[in-house]
Amino acid sequence: IETHSKVLYPADIQAAGKERRLLQEYFLVSCAVNDIVRRYRKTHDTWEEFSDQVAIQMNDTHPALTVAELMRVFLDDYKLEWDQAWEITTATTDGKYAHAAGRGRRCSSAREHVLGPRLTSGR
Repeated sequence: IETHSKVLYPADIQAAGKERRLLQEYFLVSCAVNDIVRRYRKTHDTWEEFSDQVAIQMNDTHPALTVAELMRVFLDDYKLEWDQAWEITTATTDGKYAHAAGRGRRCSSAREHVLGPRLTSGR
């Protein structure tokens, strides 16, 4: 059990542990967001009902990556305009923790900018 815990819950005291933890968090958030969008698109051709049909509650600051990933999916994968993507994202995500994506936890190093896709790409 101790070995599994070290893999699933790496110590984030050192840089390698922080990197692994961030990758795990991003992987889980990305999988969930992409599954939510895929399921919605199976039965809807437009985004008009997305926030009526989908609610994403974030219970910690780490899932605030959801805001960034949902925006990335809307902008990159579905080519929505920024304002439309942001409107849908903010209507879909629980506001209690959504602030963490914008002003809560700050990146402690450039690593977080490099690991997440397009965080610094300027697109």
